[in-house]
Amino acid sequence: MKDARQRIIMPLGGRLQLALDFEVTPRMVYKALNFEGHSELAQRLRAAALERGGQLYEAVSASEQAGAIN
Repeated sequence: MKDARQRIIMPLGGRLQLALDFEVTPRMVYKALNFEGHSELAQRLRAAALERGGQLYEAVSASEQAGAIN
């Protein structure tokens, strides 16, 4: 079973600028970029983050990585 978590990493100051532009709290931006919410606003925040230079990362559990090697 795949146990991967996605996250969008922003350049320095990018999260704060998103919060200011969308008039939301920095916590809302954090939750959206860590895929903790799936609302329309969260999806728009993720899209804007990727347009502004954010990088999408996917963390895979160590047990799955070991299984892929063998």
